[in-house]
Amino acid sequence: MNDIFTPFYDNAVFFNYFNYQYLLGAVYDNNDYTKYGLLIIFMPIIFQILFYKLWDPIAYQIHKLIAVSAVYLVGAFFVSNAILYNNNDMLDLIGAYEENSIDPEYFILQMGLITVLYTFISSAIFIFVIKKLSTNNSHNPF
Repeated sequence: MNDIFTPFYDNAVFFNYFNYQYLLGAVYDNNDYTKYGLLIIFMPIIFQILFYKLWDPIAYQIHKLIAVSAVYLVGAFFVSNAILYNNNDMLDLIGAYEENSIDPEYFILQMGLITVLYTFISSAIFIFVIKKLSTNNSHNPF
């Protein structure tokens, strides 16, 4: 499963592989791409089911949807950072950081922002299916 989600992060759009090969290798070797993939898939599904089925607000629907979306996007950022800060290889690279090399903490920030982007995209896809569970919000957001 690690190989399924690796191309989403390990590509020329976000990172130059030759500069980031040790950092990307540390993420791959610890199977963190699998954790990222599960985060990207399940966090929006859980929060959207909570919004559309359990909460199902009547007033200020779009505002509450935006608030819930902001909560799980911020949550995805912090969880993705926590995943990499719990990676022992990444911690070794942070400890061995030199001034003229790639900053591992900046790399962790970048990975967190990329995860937020993919979480937003997956939530936009899942919303069309999950909103049908609602009685009051089946037209929200579109």
